[in-house]
Amino acid sequence: MVGILITSHGNLCKEILASAEMIAGKQEGVETVSLDEKGIEAFSEKLSSKLEECLLTYDELIILADITNATPYNNCYRFALEHPEAKIHLLSGFNLSMVVELLVMRSFETNTEDLINHIVTTGKNSVELTPLNEIDDVEDEILLW
Repeated sequence: MVGILITSHGNLCKEILASAEMIAGKQEGVETVSLDEKGIEAFSEKLSSKLEECLLTYDELIILADITNATPYNNCYRFALEHPEAKIHLLSGFNLSMVVELLVMRSFETNTEDLINHIVTTGKNSVELTPLNEIDDVEDEILLW
């Protein structure tokens, strides 16, 4: 089974999982680790312990970190380099569409690389600027929703 670990500054990882589960239903095999007010050292220890646990539990692990080159990402990257035999896939940057798609599609998609490519595309495609100045009739536009 492919495990998922979401890590972030503050409670973002916990809250995005809660929101995704509101849409996709309660999930098994999804872990979160937050960098909180306890500091980087406590976070690093907690994350390392959780990653070790994940390696024992899952065949592969997809890690979502909030920001490239920030503490959660860097700690995960370091861990992956220290465990070259493990099937760890580290992604940085995430949004709710991407997390929901990951939760739903991981039970259907048997190839992890295809799953990752799919969720990255979903994440990118879900960010768009709505051209409000191009709407002629606001009431008609609202009715379409």
